[in-house]
Amino acid sequence: MNKENYIDVVIPAYNAEFTLEKCVNSLLNQTIKNFRILIIDDGSRDNTFRVAKGLENKNPQRIKVIHQENSGVSVARNTGITNATSKYITFVDADDFVEQNYLENLLMPFSENNVQLSICGYSKEKNSKVLYNGVYKFTGAVTVKNVYEQIFTNQGIEGFVVNKLYEMEIIKTHNLLFDKKIKIGEDLLFNIQYLNYVHQVYISDDPVYHYVVNENSTVNTTKIGKNFDKKTLTILEAFEQVIELVPSKLVNAQIAAKAQLANNASNIIRIIYLSSMNNKIPIIVKRLKNIMRINGKYVFATSIFDKKTKIKFMMNMLFPRLTVVLWNFVKGKR
Repeated sequence: MNKENYIDVVIPAYNAEFTLEKCVNSLLNQTIKNFRILIIDDGSRDNTFRVAKGLENKNPQRIKVIHQENSGVSVARNTGITNATSKYITFVDADDFVEQNYLENLLMPFSENNVQLSICGYSKEKNSKVLYNGVYKFTGAVTVKNVYEQIFTNQGIEGFVVNKLYEMEIIKTHNLLFDKKIKIGEDLLFNIQYLNYVHQVYISDDPVYHYVVNENSTVNTTKIGKNFDKKTLTILEAFEQVIELVPSKLVNAQIAAKAQLANNASNIIRIIYLSSMNNKIPIIVKRLKNIMRINGKYVFATSIFDKKTKIKFMMNMLFPRLTVVLWNFVKGKR
């Protein structure tokens, strides 16, 4: 196998018995063949491990299955990094699937351009219907500044690790790992850390990665109608670290990161009020309001949010109880 083009594909899998096979088969069908799949079973309680071992038994040269006690997606990805022996590494979620040219699309720029990170397009899907395709402002060989101008934009390249190809030498040299304490936003934080060692990036908007929305996933715990979960607070810690890492000279990126921090605090405080927990966790509510007060101006200063988002932010900041009234009214109408 040609080491120069060897890719490790890391799939963290937790209770993914119904989606894992489709995910892996889409990878086995790639136009290039010099890659390996590392399936990290994160202590699944269903038949995920058995499905994974069955796939490994059919393709022992291509697939390696590693079992660990349930520790979360960050630890699972770190296990993949630790066991990777390739020149490049990418991550695929067990709920998702890819086109035949996914790996080729990501790999090609490394041989044709002096890049250290490759990003492909994606489609976000739910119930077999495309919700939207990622919209990129800059494509082709771009600067790190161009990446920062898009990574905080909703429906842009975002902070996913699943549609990106990384150099293992950079990851190993600088000991880059996912923060296991961060439950939401850990992938964005990893990307920002990685960008510190990157000079040039290649971006393709061809949607060869299919991101399948899972309503039960951690990233959906701040959506309206969900119950408050303290682990959602870790997204604030992720953005606080991100703000420290974004170069100060990239003013627009700094503003966008602070705007996202404030907006996430707004989303969480809305969930707290809807869960009628605001009187039970006053310290958390105070922290959220403080974040919104300090960073709220950036929500209105950035172009990454539409008018509707800015209005919702203002309502959550000034009249959080009104959100409860409106939500109950909407539920009643339904």
